[in-house]
Amino acid sequence: MQKAVVSTTVGAEGIACTKDVDIVLGDTPQAFAQQVIVLLKDQQKRETLGTAARKLVLENYDWRMIGKKLNQIYEDITNARQ
Repeated sequence: MQKAVVSTTVGAEGIACTKDVDIVLGDTPQAFAQQVIVLLKDQQKRETLGTAARKLVLENYDWRMIGKKLNQIYEDITNARQ
């Protein structure tokens, strides 16, 4: 949806994101709230993060990309058994 994302470190585990590039992190209630406030006040940062987050999702987590990766795994397994 091309929206800026605020998460905790634990919430972002397993996602190939980069702090302050395509996501902002706040691990305490105060830090999380502060990140939200910063984004609410800074439209440019909000838009930049949202654009980067969407790019990250499309390049790594879109169903077409996941399908390609899964097909490659199947091919590797099939070729290894031959």
